[in-house]
Amino acid sequence: MDALIKEYGSIEVEPINVDEQMTDGDMIGSLKVIQTPGHTPGHISLYYEKDKLLLGADTIYKHVFGADGMYVSAPQFSIDPTTTIVSAQRLSKVNFDKLLMAHQDSPLLEGARETVEKLVDESIRKIKRYIFNLSVLLYIYLSHITRNLLNFISSSSSFGWHSLVGCCFGQSMRYSKRNKYDGLTMKFILTIFFLV
Repeated sequence: MDALIKEYGSIEVEPINVDEQMTDGDMIGSLKVIQTPGHTPGHISLYYEKDKLLLGADTIYKHVFGADGMYVSAPQFSIDPTTTIVSAQRLSKVNFDKLLMAHQDSPLLEGARETVEKLVDESIRKIKRYIFNLSVLLYIYLSHITRNLLNFISSSSSFGWHSLVGCCFGQSMRYSKRNKYDGLTMKFILTIFFLV
């Protein structure tokens, strides 16, 4: 983060006074406002229909911040990453050929809408894969807990709840090391399980 601040300046800024709130479809001269929240709550993109030009602002980045290729604004740079993807998906439905982004190595001057559409589809696929993997891990973990709980109850052992939780947690950590899930994910799942 220090390197980013050194290169681009501090993110600490004074509040901005808004003269007029824009809504979806409003016009600023010949530019049409498209609300694209996610990076920030009031984030907008602008569309110049005559030239089929989209000013995507901070919704999509291209070859910046040390990342290769195009990507939807990353969680490190967005207040609401899920809404950012939804906003990028909205942009992929606009009829544009050219895309200028706030952070890019070069603009997209041909086939930009199709490129954004593919980017959004891939981003959604990655999220679905991640959610599926977490679901499988949670299912396996809950199966371990259920099996250990049933064994604990049927053995009428004098172990306390601490022993049971430790046993379940230990089983899951062994599983996670075999299948390359990290301990942080397991701790997250454990936290969710015990909060529910």
